[in-house]
Amino acid sequence: MTNRMTDPLSITHIPIHITAHHVHLSEFIHTFLQEKIGALARLSKDVLAIDVVLRRTTDPGNERFAASVRLALPGRDVHSRAVAQDLYVAIGLVATKLARHLRKRKTRLSKTYGARAEARRRRGTRNVVPSPPLAPAAPRYWSEGPQRVPMYEATHL
Repeated sequence: MTNRMTDPLSITHIPIHITAHHVHLSEFIHTFLQEKIGALARLSKDVLAIDVVLRRTTDPGNERFAASVRLALPGRDVHSRAVAQDLYVAIGLVATKLARHLRKRKTRLSKTYGARAEARRRRGTRNVVPSPPLAPAAPRYWSEGPQRVPMYEATHL
């Protein structure tokens, strides 16, 4: 059994910065965010920080919630945004989008830097179809004539 304080994938070790615009940030919303967004640490072990912005539109007839999240990673950051009628649905949608982005990133990195890529580099091949053998190169000098003239000069005589 792992301790949450010593587990490197624990959500307590990743700083999650939450900003709310026109939304009351209750303890339940805070816990829900930590569970949903913090669970993304299992897809990427190199998350440096997480920035979450929760917004509510102030239109009287059309109340909508937006959740946008930025994962700070080494290299390019991963961004995602979702809009829904319910705040919890928007958080769930943005967590799903981020999971998809992180899986794509992990696949791309494993293709570039994985063990198979390293083996291909050592072999010098990249899974390409071998080209047909080339025709033998023509001799540079003619050997049949009385004098040895380069081919490019002999064509202009």
